Amino acid sequence: MKKILSKFSFAYLVVVAFLTALIVYISYSTIRSHYIDDLTKDLEVYSKLIESELIKLDLNTDKNEINEIIKEFSFKSKVRITIIEISGEVLFDSDELPTSMENHKDRPEIIELLNSEFGQSIRYSNTVQEDMLYFARVVDLNNNKYYLRTSFFVHKMNKLLIEVRTEIIEISILVYLISILGLIFFIKNISNPIKQLSAAAKKVAEGDFDVKVKIKSNDELGELSVNFNNMTKRLKKLFNKVNSQKEQLDTLISEIQEGLVVLDSKGRIKLYNDSFSELLGKDNLIGKKLTRLIESNYLKGLLEEVVSTDRSIIKEISVGEKQYLCSTSWIKMKNEIIILLHDISELHKLELIKKDFVINVSHELRTPLTAIKGFSETLIEEIKDQDQKRYVEIISKHTNRLIRIVNDLLHLSEIEQTSTYLVLEKVKVKDIIDNVYNLFLQKSIEKGIKLEVSIDNNERTLEIDNFRIEQLLVNLIDNAFKYTDSGFIKIISKEIDNNQVFIVEDTGLGIPQDDINRIFERFYTVDKSRSRSVGGTGLGLSIVKHIVLLHNGKIEIESKINVGTKFIITIPFTQKIIQ
Repeated sequence: MKKILSKFSFAYLVVVAFLTALIVYISYSTIRSHYIDDLTKDLEVYSKLIESELIKLDLNTDKNEINEIIKEFSFKSKVRITIIEISGEVLFDSDELPTSMENHKDRPEIIELLNSEFGQSIRYSNTVQEDMLYFARVVDLNNNKYYLRTSFFVHKMNKLLIEVRTEIIEISILVYLISILGLIFFIKNISNPIKQLSAAAKKVAEGDFDVKVKIKSNDELGELSVNFNNMTKRLKKLFNKVNSQKEQLDTLISEIQEGLVVLDSKGRIKLYNDSFSELLGKDNLIGKKLTRLIESNYLKGLLEEVVSTDRSIIKEISVGEKQYLCSTSWIKMKNEIIILLHDISELHKLELIKKDFVINVSHELRTPLTAIKGFSETLIEEIKDQDQKRYVEIISKHTNRLIRIVNDLLHLSEIEQTSTYLVLEKVKVKDIIDNVYNLFLQKSIEKGIKLEVSIDNNERTLEIDNFRIEQLLVNLIDNAFKYTDSGFIKIISKEIDNNQVFIVEDTGLGIPQDDINRIFERFYTVDKSRSRSVGGTGLGLSIVKHIVLLHNGKIEIESKINVGTKFIITIPFTQKIIQ
């Protein structure tokens, strides 16, 4: 603040000094110009008076009388009088001998008469050796033209002007001193309140919101102090609110059982909770790279994917011997990644136990079911009684259904193991679709449903598990035949952004919107009675979903009741298996 006031004071003094000097200069110049104009008018009056005295005299015969008149007039008026011929020769002069004077034709006041009624100049006189104010005009004496010049010693005028200038300077100095006193008073009145405001602002910056500024004035500074006090009061409320919210947030974050960590755009840790620290068994993690703390190629790929796609991603990752569900979100405005790690190790173990149980039970069931199927088929051939035969056929039918369920459970369990289960090979899309088409051609003829195929690129080759992709398409088309009574079933192949898109479309019963989200659950069927009648197990779409996920793809459903259903499967051209 002192620097600001010093700069302001210096600028103020410079401006006032400049204005004072300007006023002195303008005032002096104006007075001098006005005084010269007045003297010039006086010289003109004297010139006309002399002319009136000389108009009756002859300059050639009355020389003595003319000299006396000129000298007497000059003595009384203190004005020098000179009469000059048109040729420039000096005839009479009140102060000097005309014979000793030079030709005056080149004098400025005489030259000016050539184009004006009178001539005027201030210049140094070689004759009297002083600065003089000259006034000249043309007069007519006895029908002859002459130059009549009156002049005045400038030193007399300068003496008066010096006195005037001295008075102006004294007044200006007095005004300047008064301005300085006013500046001191102004600075004193403004610096104290500003110092108070500055000190108060410093305390506020240090976190003291109880500080008050007391400036009793009705000007802008008084209003500023009131606004400052209101501002500190509001800042205190907001600060307390923010602190309260921060404490709540810190408590919430610390109490979260899941591991929470926030990363910057370079993958360095900015924030983490106690659960995350316990998860790694390490402290002081701020600024460290997460990928160096958790050795996982999949995690690095996950972070890159969430930033590039700008969407939340939920995946399973392994940290040590534990399995975590990793929820990752990209906050674009702050260039931060938020990661939430939920320990699903126990669930994962239960899932493995469940899968092992399903596999073991399925294997155990296959043998007795196969035996029942064999004996029931034998009985059907040997029994002649139609009622008994019908009962055995029912047993055979449900045995076949159980066998299909067991087989599907085994397929699903195998698919769910790991992504390394895929047997990748390069296969043409056309060959895949042709195999599936030939498999269902006879069925389409028998049921009277048109089976159509559309392939964009017959030469497209995919790196996939051929058996699994064919199994996927077989399940979808088999479902389409089960729930379509008339119309068509289409198998469409498209290429979109380095992805292969398979579309299976039918004109069947359709799927209600409420059921679409659950359609891939195990044993879930929309129409249970129809599913049983056509031999459905409720596992086909679960198998389809897992095959798609194994190929890093996605599956979408579009369906309308009594119009039809469209399954859209998108799979990358080339698979990248991350272990």
